[in-house]
Amino acid sequence: MNGARAFLAIGLTLMTVPALAEGLAVRPGLWESTSSGGAPQGAAPQIPPEALARMTPDQQAILRQRMAGGGAPTAHRYCLTEAMRRKGFTGQNTQPNCTNTVVSSSASEVRVSVTCTGSHPASGTVTVHTVGETGISGSIDMHVGDGHGGSMPMHREFQSHWVGPDCGNVHPAE
Repeated sequence: MNGARAFLAIGLTLMTVPALAEGLAVRPGLWESTSSGGAPQGAAPQIPPEALARMTPDQQAILRQRMAGGGAPTAHRYCLTEAMRRKGFTGQNTQPNCTNTVVSSSASEVRVSVTCTGSHPASGTVTVHTVGETGISGSIDMHVGDGHGGSMPMHREFQSHWVGPDCGNVHPAE
């Protein structure tokens, strides 16, 4: 897994934001989250030549732009149940080489330390703030190993808003 993939895996693991904090004062139901950011200009990991060779010039340009932090924001929807909200963040992580530690937690804010080991180690902090019962904002600040002994900083910001009480066809990721 390269540094960008490691960061994306960490980010995706942590992006079910309302479930991060123990008892965050937010409404259960359907949520939509947008996020943006990445590595600072010029700090993105190198793309292997064999991977570039399999891409069209347009795909190469899009990938380079996203890896350089200039990518378009991403959005996704998720379902937060009342049980998930009450349970809160347990320190579990779906990435086998990563551990999460809740540094601080209240009804309006949570701060989580993330540490990943392996060929592309990473460490950093996820911070989540509530904006009333229907909004969440936060950031992910990580240092991701490049696989060659160095590391690069990555910063991602996110905002989530409550869509409504009915999750429709979006299933909870409990």
